[in-house]
Amino acid sequence: MKLEILNPGVATLLILGACSGKTTDGSSTAADAATVAATPAGAAASAENAPLYPDWAKVVAPPYPNVTVGILVNTGLYQFQSTDDPATVGDWYKSHVSASWEKDATSDSRSTVVNGVQIEISKISGPAGDAASAKTMIALTRR
Repeated sequence: MKLEILNPGVATLLILGACSGKTTDGSSTAADAATVAATPAGAAASAENAPLYPDWAKVVAPPYPNVTVGILVNTGLYQFQSTDDPATVGDWYKSHVSASWEKDATSDSRSTVVNGVQIEISKISGPAGDAASAKTMIALTRR
């Protein structure tokens, strides 16, 4: 029997869905429960906004809960954008990642390296936009 894929995009979505960790009855797995438990009270789990969040990043910190988009750029770089300001994002990461943080006074960016993963939090440049505009970029880079 020969398997022919007529629409590779649909096949990719099906494969990603099958690897998502969800059960077929819609219930959550233990990994989902751990992600929810790691998020702040009242914040929705950000797994839906952080697709393909890599295991090497999970070891360091759960996905930031208030993201507009999260993307695996390549096997060693994951980026988020958030409508929160850099100080709010920085405070959240400081409460979830015990490390020595460096702050750049001129750019207001923050960074640290934990277990071989660099976390960088920086302001997105450009016009301020409205409340729904992304204000902060979070980059996790495997070193």
